[in-house]
Amino acid sequence: MKQNGAKPTWSYLNSVYFVLQLVTTIGYGNITPTTSRGQIFTIAYAFAGIPLTICALKSIGQLVNVILRTVTRPFHRRLHTVHCDEGSCDFVESGNLCINVVCCMLTWIIVSATSACLEPERNLISIIYSVFVTYSTVGFGDIIPFENHKYVFMISVLPGLSFMSSSIDSAVAYMEKSNMASTRCFDLANCLSTKREARITADGAQQVTQNNNEPPYEMELVSNDCRKDQTN
Repeated sequence: MKQNGAKPTWSYLNSVYFVLQLVTTIGYGNITPTTSRGQIFTIAYAFAGIPLTICALKSIGQLVNVILRTVTRPFHRRLHTVHCDEGSCDFVESGNLCINVVCCMLTWIIVSATSACLEPERNLISIIYSVFVTYSTVGFGDIIPFENHKYVFMISVLPGLSFMSSSIDSAVAYMEKSNMASTRCFDLANCLSTKREARITADGAQQVTQNNNEPPYEMELVSNDCRKDQTN
């Protein structure tokens, strides 16, 4: 293993740091295997570790969503039940849940950025950028947070990834609800338009029928004159 192009180093701390980068797919590239056996082991470990880590992060994110939904549901019901139906309330609730999770994510980024101020040579914007790139698993590697404080990275990376997973999960649920609501409105508009056209057609047909059943005015006058002649 090599670290930042330096001579090969290996320790328990670096091994855990490397494994976390591997299974979370962050992969800064500052610690990499150099031997063939190490590279083969990395491939095998990634095949097993990445799916398990993704499942774990997804489960934690869903748990965060359930907790937030349980906490905020009474307030949403109290605010929206009077003037919206069940579907609309669920839609509003999903939107509020998305906002709540994003706020939690931003709060966690700020907390992590504050912790990253242990490296005073970096400005706050660079620290927030590096933390966000880490939690989104982009991992450019240009700025590595907590590079000199690996224990802080190990403690903060899993909760941060869980919050990110929760944010993505709630955003997807919100977009799905939004799509369903727009589809429902579109179908309702088409239904109303079809009913309106059918009503206009029915009214027109009824008017034509009434006109066909009524005798013309001239024929009615002739009929009346004939009746008078017969009477005389």
